[in-house]
Amino acid sequence: MYLKLLVAIMLISSFKIVVFASADFGPARVLPVGRHQMTLRFGEKSHLSEKYNDSGTLQSVGRMNVRLNKEFLISQSPKFNQLLKFVDKTYPHLKASQALDPGALGFTGDAAARYIVPQLARGVTKKWSFGVALPVVNYETTVRPQNLGTNTSSTFFETLSGDNAAFNPQIAQGEDLLNGGPISVFNQISDSKGYKRVEPKSDTFLADIILGSSYQVFETRRFQFYFLNFLTLPTGPKDDPDDLVDLNVFHKTSLKNSVYLDYRPTAWVEFGVGLSYTIQFDERTEKRVPTSESDFLPDFSTKEKLKKSPGDKVGLETAVIFTPVDRFEFGFGYDYEEKQNDSYSGSRGLRYDLLEANTETFSHIGRFKMSYTTLTSFVGGKSAIPYSISYAYADIFSGQNIEREQSHEMLLKFYF
Repeated sequence: MYLKLLVAIMLISSFKIVVFASADFGPARVLPVGRHQMTLRFGEKSHLSEKYNDSGTLQSVGRMNVRLNKEFLISQSPKFNQLLKFVDKTYPHLKASQALDPGALGFTGDAAARYIVPQLARGVTKKWSFGVALPVVNYETTVRPQNLGTNTSSTFFETLSGDNAAFNPQIAQGEDLLNGGPISVFNQISDSKGYKRVEPKSDTFLADIILGSSYQVFETRRFQFYFLNFLTLPTGPKDDPDDLVDLNVFHKTSLKNSVYLDYRPTAWVEFGVGLSYTIQFDERTEKRVPTSESDFLPDFSTKEKLKKSPGDKVGLETAVIFTPVDRFEFGFGYDYEEKQNDSYSGSRGLRYDLLEANTETFSHIGRFKMSYTTLTSFVGGKSAIPYSISYAYADIFSGQNIEREQSHEMLLKFYF
């Protein structure tokens, strides 16, 4: 009977680790000395290609659409700049290049991350528990370019072919490329600058490992107060400066410190509120540095190893948990998080300020979860195994300079 009561306490006092901005939430706890909690977290984050801009408007992947008119070609491709100058010089009476407009380059598709996170926590002392999480992430993107608008290239080259001037190989090469539309032009420009093709892909990798600590400062009949720490280690993949659609959220070192207060006015209702400050440590990262505000695709020559000082974060967490019957639990939560702007420094004196633009962020997150547990039946001798299973949902429903995320999670927790 003593063992059953001990495991029942462990089930109530579940220890949580925040992983990859997880959907799960709820009261902070510590485990009994020498006891363990094993958690398997299965989740998916979708709508990663959508983003709230600097005015808080949610934009789709179409925000990257660009019109490939004469001005764009001149600014982005020296090859086309030479072609247009040659045409205007060779055929000044036609003014043909003024009508050149391949149309618009558009982007369609979405990005999602699916993950499984084994977590193990142990009660070290009566007031302190420690845990580790090993996230394995599958990142999949279906983002791809598409041709939009009207391509006037064929008319442009028909005008040239109607002239009696000698045929020029430079014009023939331009005709082959421009008649393929914006996708062909974009691929030529990105290839010449050393970028990877924007196309659907799927990658699986070990993400950043997280170490978690929960320390109970004090406990009364209705109140519990905790000090929480989460250390993120840079074990995940680095940002790839040559990949326009990679998931640039890993290979970070940070320490999140939180104070969390639980209040239980009745046996079936519990409130929680927490304040956090996340220190994000400096890192060395390779970036392409834009030369101007209109530099759509910075050239390979601008790539540089930079010192990045990520902005620190402050956050507010709130939660209310209802337990209407012994086996079921329902929770609602709201979080707010704000991040300071990033700063970059290098040795070449480039436009590092352009990398820092719009890197300050804030987000409003709504959360919901429901759980089923064998706690009561285990204590009553009707269940042989103490465990819980939960579904959790989170949505960044408002924000600034941040990707939208909708998260769905399933969690299995076992105690031994």
